[in-house]
Amino acid sequence: SVAAASAPARPAGDAAAPAPDSLQAMGFSEKFAGAMSARMAQSGKRAPDLNSPWARTLLSQLAQLRGADKDPLVRVQPPADLSEWVVEITGAPGSIYEGERYRLQFNFDR
Repeated sequence: SVAAASAPARPAGDAAAPAPDSLQAMGFSEKFAGAMSARMAQSGKRAPDLNSPWARTLLSQLAQLRGADKDPLVRVQPPADLSEWVVEITGAPGSIYEGERYRLQFNFDR
């Protein structure tokens, strides 16, 4: 008989990263949802409870930044941790900021 291999135990209270389809249901593109889910899984940090008011508010704001009417000069990287966002802004053509790139990091307390 062959013994079944078991997956390594996760630490108590640890949760898997949100599934990409649950993030897509919140308004994220398939590509962004997949990248965010993968980055959260690789981070080793505890995944957020997507039903908490804190997470729902941040996910709603993040979805708005990534929405169909998003500003093409603003790029939001898929977060590895919902409380830490990195936003890249490109200077508008014809402005004194044209060609400049700015990288902003936002940290949100729970």
